[in-house]
Amino acid sequence: MPVWTYEQIAALSPDAAVLSRGRGISFARQRWMSQEGNEKLVWGEYKGGNDRIYRVAVLTGEPRFHCTCRAPSPCKHVIGLLFLLQRENDIFRVTDEPPAWVNAAFSTPAVKPVTPARDPGFQFDAKRIDQMKAGIGVLEEWLQNLIKQGFSAFADAAGNAWEGIASRMVDAKLGGVARRIRLWGERSRRDDWHEFLLGETADLHLLCQAFNRMETLPPALQRDVLIAAGVNVKREEVWAQPAVSDKWLVAGQLTGVEEKLNYRRTWLLGEKTGRSALLLDFAWGNPPAYDTQWVPGSVLEGELCFYPGSYPIRAIVKGFGYSDQPYETPAGNAGWRAFQKTLAQALAANPWTGVFPAFLQEVIPAMHGQDLHLVDKEGVSARVISGEKGPWPILALSGGHPISVFGEWDDGLLRPLSVFQDGRVVVL
Repeated sequence: MPVWTYEQIAALSPDAAVLSRGRGISFARQRWMSQEGNEKLVWGEYKGGNDRIYRVAVLTGEPRFHCTCRAPSPCKHVIGLLFLLQRENDIFRVTDEPPAWVNAAFSTPAVKPVTPARDPGFQFDAKRIDQMKAGIGVLEEWLQNLIKQGFSAFADAAGNAWEGIASRMVDAKLGGVARRIRLWGERSRRDDWHEFLLGETADLHLLCQAFNRMETLPPALQRDVLIAAGVNVKREEVWAQPAVSDKWLVAGQLTGVEEKLNYRRTWLLGEKTGRSALLLDFAWGNPPAYDTQWVPGSVLEGELCFYPGSYPIRAIVKGFGYSDQPYETPAGNAGWRAFQKTLAQALAANPWTGVFPAFLQEVIPAMHGQDLHLVDKEGVSARVISGEKGPWPILALSGGHPISVFGEWDDGLLRPLSVFQDGRVVVL
């Protein structure tokens, strides 16, 4: 049976992490329950964690691969089988009668995958992509260990508990991942911290899977994956997008500091298009000196260029002037169920959408114990985050009556930013 060289196996491996793990399990002889093959095929069964049996096979001529694990192929089990064959080919039993599962795995002809063309407007640095792939392998292994160890060990951990892996992500050019992990320490005081962390690890696992399958994704989703991982879109690429003209209401604004850098998120609502847009600005200093002041409640008339992606939200202003004409507020979500449907559509298009605009109509603020809730006309209630002034401003504005609330959805919670009342925007 054909024996592959180390160089051939290394060239086959999708990244350094899979190569390393595959070589490691090839030495775990006691876990390889069977090894067989012939001139065309090699196959075996590997006992993994929790005594799960993985069936692994390689059609050496084409080559084609099969493994019952869920990892992208060729996975570490395939690489491990080839390393085992290279090092100890004498332990493989030669047979011309493969088991039924091997025949079934290769019963259909190979179909060459169609690789979607990359968007020529998006700059791909091949060297950086290779660095990121290696970092994704490290992240996958770390996530697996985190799940095995359990979240309870980190329940009282400070931000430093995550700094090690975050630094490694920075070194691997995965700045978006590093930023996300560093925020976990700040969220550790949440009552639902375990649920939050489970969702975060699931999102990062999904990002790893998408990165490993990058070439099979549509161009817009490739952008989403790379941006979520930490690749910045150049402003020139944004300017090249079609401009969207409308009258834009400054519906809400949130400022803060992250890693000593001031940020400002400004949300706009388009009158005719009904689109929401996020203007994201950064500035150093105290107080920060932003280039332009966006005043909540003011109306801009002009053009926006949206960052490209599967569900564009972030934008930059191409040109504008302040409007003194009446502004007709577009319809918001008629309750929590309508909002969840809108959010689901966004996440279906881009699972790493991140912070998301929420415009809820006819909701009543109410206290449930110590927590502020918004109750819609169907009686559906959800807890929301109170601002620095606490729940009292929004309770006073409502007076127990339905109001329209604009805010941003982040980490599974809504933060109200403003109330629409009598044709004006009241900042909370």
